Amino acid sequence: MGLLMAVNSRFVFSTDEALSDSCLDRVSLLSGGVPVAASVALGADRRTITVTPDVALSTGAAYSLSLDGLCDYAGNALVTTVLSFTTAASGAADTTGPVLQSHRAGQQCHRCCGDEHGHDHLRRGAQPADGLW
Repeated sequence: MGLLMAVNSRFVFSTDEALSDSCLDRVSLLSGGVPVAASVALGADRRTITVTPDVALSTGAAYSLSLDGLCDYAGNALVTTVLSFTTAASGAADTTGPVLQSHRAGQQCHRCCGDEHGHDHLRRGAQPADGLW
């Protein structure tokens, strides 16, 4: 079946070095070879690209996202990369929040602790020995 995406998906890519603004027009979202209107934004770090479709994608449709010729400041181009995916048939939007997958050792972590009213509060300084992460 391949990669299945929500109709309200946005796509975030990171590169290993800064990208030039002059090549951002080489990012395209396509459905059946026809361009789909989307904004392409370069992050403040100049290494992250976010592609956001202007409207919700069609349900059960095949799409491709092409990164063709993105370049660094020296004009060196990224190898053409194409991501193919299909949107979910239900048309349901993605409303699930993110889940922490990893944490770098040596950095402080916030831990959640409930009070007597059942409210959660964040506390700084949780350590691995606390067994909370």
